[in-house]
Amino acid sequence: MLNLRAKKEAAVRAAAAQAAAQAASPLPPGSRPAPLQRAHSIRTLTVIKDLEKLDLPNTVRLVHPNPTIIREFYLILSPDAGIWTGGHFKFYFSFPADYNLHPPMVRCQTQILHPNIDHEGHVCLNILRDMEWTAVMDVQSVVFGLLLLFYEPNVSDPLNIEAAEEMKANLEAFKQKVRRTFQGGNWDGFQYERQPIRY
Repeated sequence: MLNLRAKKEAAVRAAAAQAAAQAASPLPPGSRPAPLQRAHSIRTLTVIKDLEKLDLPNTVRLVHPNPTIIREFYLILSPDAGIWTGGHFKFYFSFPADYNLHPPMVRCQTQILHPNIDHEGHVCLNILRDMEWTAVMDVQSVVFGLLLLFYEPNVSDPLNIEAAEEMKANLEAFKQKVRRTFQGGNWDGFQYERQPIRY
């Protein structure tokens, strides 16, 4: 588990050192990019604060492939109920410079047959849309939203229209098809890994 408190302190120290270096700079004040860099530091601290508040269920695991890059990480979701029970699904999170005024970018990096996730990994979750996102939302909100997609997929607002139609037409047949994709191999022109995948 990451020591997020130490990372937050390091980010604060780095921001202070950067501010001191800019104050000592011989450049004229108008040529300094200090406001942009300050905003960037504040937004990074917002991500750190979100991660410190995270209360993840045992079906979700946070992975930081590069601990020095706070604003990029993975969440591994392992649903314990529903159609996708027993699978492990990897979601990539990346945060814009103006987070939390705008939502994080989230992509599913595991090939999955799901009405709300397309084969390129785009996720149809209302709070990930700029028009739906508000500054009071955070990473925890996105985690809950992603889990809800696994427990209660939304066939009325699909991204993978074919999967949604199959699910509406014959739920049992759709469940069996999902279980077949868990065996790995090529299905309908898409390559699936055998589940559970070890991440």
